Amino acid sequence: MSEEIKRPSDFFKSMDEVKAYADSIKDKVPEDIYEDILFLLGLEENTAITEKINIGNVEVDIDSYIVDLVKYLDEKGYKPMASCSGLQEEHQNSKHQPKQGYLAIEYSPMFFKYLFDFFGIEGITIDKSECFLKPCITFTVKADTDEEMKRLWDELFEFFRK
Repeated sequence: MSEEIKRPSDFFKSMDEVKAYADSIKDKVPEDIYEDILFLLGLEENTAITEKINIGNVEVDIDSYIVDLVKYLDEKGYKPMASCSGLQEEHQNSKHQPKQGYLAIEYSPMFFKYLFDFFGIEGITIDKSECFLKPCITFTVKADTDEEMKRLWDELFEFFRK
């Protein structure tokens, strides 16, 4: 008998609730554990090498290598929600070293079907997932080196520009 995987939205109704929960346990756990919890809840401050850009009239920090891709997606209406380049060179000062990169965009059933039918870059997977309690499409980029990771990000950018 398999148990259904729970998503954050099964427990929280808003990001304000997520933040309130994190605040409520801050003094109850060791600081390093609290930092891990913030990371898992998507509340950790970005410590990577980033650039500030506006997405939906909100200033956000985006990992430098994927800034142009994220800007492009936003301009084309794909609504970026979260990202991480996964590049070690951009995360040298991060406590949580990425083992992969990702890009989450707002979920669209039609676009997800299109991706399922036509997307095929080896090293990048696509999943329907959740980001900040909302459905999204997540592109996960896995590579052994920063150079390979950059090549995959460039291929993903080319896919969207077609």
